[in-house]
Amino acid sequence: MIKEEKQENMGFIDFQVFSFTHKIQRLASHIELKKDFVYLVKKNRVRYKKLISQLDIRVK
Repeated sequence: MIKEEKQENMGFIDFQVFSFTHKIQRLASHIELKKDFVYLVKKNRVRYKKLISQLDIRVK
């Protein structure tokens, strides 16, 4: 019984590590994308507005 509980807990830990890793990767991608948008806003406002329109997103 105790051995089964340890195996279940190990599986849960593996899932948590996988889940957190995935979230960190998504956040890192978001930050990189955000940098690109900030660059476009500062350097090429027309291109930025065109991209926002093409992606059909609204930036606050």
